[in-house]
Amino acid sequence: MTGATHILAAAALYQRGGLKTPYLFVFAFLSHFLLDAVPHFDMELQWNYIPVACAGAYLLIVGKWQGDYKVLIAGLLGALPDIFLVLQPGSNFSVFHNLFHFKKLYPVSKTLLTAEMAFLIICVITLLYKKHRVLK
Repeated sequence: MTGATHILAAAALYQRGGLKTPYLFVFAFLSHFLLDAVPHFDMELQWNYIPVACAGAYLLIVGKWQGDYKVLIAGLLGALPDIFLVLQPGSNFSVFHNLFHFKKLYPVSKTLLTAEMAFLIICVITLLYKKHRVLK
């Protein structure tokens, strides 16, 4: 799954969740493992930089527009497990992470790519709608 998908899904979960912020941050982090269990395409690291930068810039805009920059923190928490993998590839965390990860299939199904892009678009649209957050 692209880093952008993890980031935007975690941010949308934070924004739409009806729980207190600390719980939403935990769920944003855990959403990574749930998404990794779904069959998907994995991009090589170098191909993730631009989509991740675009997702981060989008969340900065959403945070400024909605007055809640915690949406960016939630997005980063959604990508954090993959960041750990890059920084410490042979760690115990890597082993834990790979327990949840979908086993890659090649060639990549166009259906999987289309489904992931549709999910990404849904997350982008979801983040456009302001939500009055009562719980902090």
